[in-house]
Amino acid sequence: MSSARQGADRDGPFQLRGNSFTMMVLKVNDPASPDFFTQLAVKVRQAPNFFRNAPVVLDFEELTEDTPRFDIAALVTNLRALYLLPVGFRGGPRAVHEGALAAGLTPMPAGRAAKLESAAPPAADPQAGAAPI
Repeated sequence: MSSARQGADRDGPFQLRGNSFTMMVLKVNDPASPDFFTQLAVKVRQAPNFFRNAPVVLDFEELTEDTPRFDIAALVTNLRALYLLPVGFRGGPRAVHEGALAAGLTPMPAGRAAKLESAAPPAADPQAGAAPI
């Protein structure tokens, strides 16, 4: 690409580029628990500058179709009251996905750690003829 073309791209009204960011993941095990926000508020108060305006991905992996329904929009509102910024979600049943999308959250991929685990070779079988020492 010519330098004139590169300059024109930089001076345009926008640029789209891929990037990756580190984000906190909040694993939601029991969203209906009456202690959910009390315990989370205690955690946030332990390091308020660390948590202030931190982007958060909500992990619903532990939730099942049997999980009692809960208001995801209210969950997002309450997280924002603690200065956490929910931006995405992963996992969970279809009803949770629909609620998360309606609340303005973005579906997020599982991430690099999950990809590495799924790509790991199977563990060696200890019964399969180990080499003598």
